[in-house]
Amino acid sequence: MPKILLQNTTAQPYELDEYHQFVCSRRDECKCTIERVVGPNGKLVSKRHPKSWRLTAHGTIGPLDPEVLFVPYIARLVKTGILKRIDVADEAPVKEN
Repeated sequence: MPKILLQNTTAQPYELDEYHQFVCSRRDECKCTIERVVGPNGKLVSKRHPKSWRLTAHGTIGPLDPEVLFVPYIARLVKTGILKRIDVADEAPVKEN
């Protein structure tokens, strides 16, 4: 499956979250961290913690699954040019900020 990098084109850092309802529903699997906690009724329930990233000013993160582009605020940042999408092959090394 192809991957993408997201590059910040501004001097403003961003916190990006991969929301379960937008991303995992489009994959074959859920990649959220699952924590077992006691719910309000006293029974154990699963709490999902989606992945999140800090994207520094002019930094690049990835490779990421392209499904992250379905998160509305990430799609909006790409559409406005604040984030630049870069398509890469599966074998590409991880780029860090």
